[in-house]
This record gives sequence, C-alpha cells and structure tokens, in this order.
Amino acid sequence: MHWVNTNDFVGYFGSEVDNLQNRGDYSTEKFLALQKKLMQQDLTSPKSLFFLKQTHSADVYVLREKNDIQKPLDIFQHEGDAIITAEKNIGIGVATADCLPLILYDSHHPAIGVIHAGWRGLHLKIITATILKMHALFKTVPETLKVYLGPSASVCCYEVRSDFLLNFPDNSFEKGIIEKRDEKLFFNARRAALDELLENEISESLIDVTHNSCTICTPGFCSVRKPKGDAGRQPSVVFLP
Repeated sequence: MHWVNTNDFVGYFGSEVDNLQNRGDYSTEKFLALQKKLMQQDLTSPKSLFFLKQTHSADVYVLREKNDIQKPLDIFQHEGDAIITAEKNIGIGVATADCLPLILYDSHHPAIGVIHAGWRGLHLKIITATILKMHALFKTVPETLKVYLGPSASVCCYEVRSDFLLNFPDNSFEKGIIEKRDEKLFFNARRAALDELLENEISESLIDVTHNSCTICTPGFCSVRKPKGDAGRQPSVVFLP
C-alpha cells in the first residue's frame, strides 16, 4: 500500500490487504473499512466514497456537486472508467487487479481525477479524454497537472498474444510499448501511459512512477494473472480535504 499525502490532497494506492471483494463479489464492509482507513489518515475526510461501474471505456464521469452523492458509499450507480471533481471531502476511486490506476491533481485550481486504464482504456486514449475534460471544466493545463501511476501488471510479466498488436500503433516496438523476448510478446502499460501523457504535454518531472509496482510478480497485490482462484480488486483513491 502506498500513500500520496500532501497538504493539498490525499491519494492512496491500495494492495491485497484492501481487497474490495469477498468471494468474487464487491463487499460493502470492505468499502467501509477503506473509508475508515482514509479517515484515519486525514481526520476531516472523506465523508463519502464514489466508485463507478467500470466498463473498460474512455468515459469520464464528472462529479459536479456534493448532492450527486446519494449516500456515503455511492458505488457502481454510474458507468465509466475515470472520475474528475473539484468537490472536497469525497473520495473518488477505481478498483484494479492488473489494470493501471492513475491519480491526477491540478495544483492550481484545484481539482482531482482518478483513472482505471486497462489496455482497452489505453487503446481508447482514456488518459487524454480525462485531461481534456479537466481542461474544459477546471481550466487545467499541463504545467499544473501532477500524475501518479499506481500498481499494475508490468512488462516483465504482462504477456500478450500476437493479435494484441492490432490495438496499438505500428511503432509500439520502437516506443517500448510492446517488447519481444524469446519469441513472446509483452505489454508495457506504464510506457503506453507515459507516451500518452507526453503527447498531452505533461512534463516528465510531473509524473510519479514510484508507486507502479508489478501486480503479477510483486507479492501482496491483487492480480488476475497470478495462478490462484479469487484475484480480488485493490482500490486507488484520491480526495481533496
């Protein structure tokens, strides 16, 4: 588990300890435990948690006002794979096993975002969609946007089939998005995300990859690719106190 804790916002990349599921189904008790952990870190927040029903899309949900929240745990009532807001005391989150979670923070306005970026989302440019939406609503610009990459399947372990290449540009090998080792292909989700962030003129100095452990080969993370039964899902959450 990793905290991204500043005076301006609180971010949290969870682990297997925070598994939001019980026997394959999402558990209200697990979300309540997560909320309690977040409140222990910052005693003023969050008053509620907001999670989407994730569909591997490029859909960005805008949480505009606190009255959008129907109850303290407002989960899976809306579909999408990214959330942005300028509201305070609301934890916005995504659940992942091997997909890449990203936390975004605009230090100037302020505003936050959280993204669930699987390979489909990266193919559909969900990061770009989120940044454009933040710019349209909050006037976010690249110079003030800090981005944190959380734990995900990494190129060391993320093997894919040859038809996977159809989802990414022809120069993916040159860019390091796809690697070939021993006649096998491996996907570099971090590189794909970094490439998209750089396309959006986000400076490398504003991109933090220190929390991007491999969920497959690093012990303690939920992963659907590990040889076990119930993979579970770990949370990534951010809120403005």
